[in-house]
Amino acid sequence: MHRAWMDKERFASNSLLTTEYAAGLTEFMTLAGNQESCLTTL
Repeated sequence: MHRAWMDKERFASNSLLTTEYAAGLTEFMTLAGNQESCLTTL
């Protein structure tokens, strides 16, 4: 996964999250939530 999405967090015009940032964050959270250490603490 490339990290370029991290540099484009918000639209300058309205401060809303960009679609690239939201997609990257979703992918990251899915990956993080599937890690062994996370799965065994739930």
